[in-house]
Amino acid sequence: MRYVLAQSEYEDKDHDVVGEPDPLIVGAP
Repeated sequence: MRYVLAQSEYEDKDHDVVGEPDPLIVGAP
């Protein structure tokens, strides 16, 4: 879910709440 939220720009986006996706979970093998 964080990946989707991090990639999308929307009104009132709180970057502290969204954060960055964990590269060990979302990254390439």
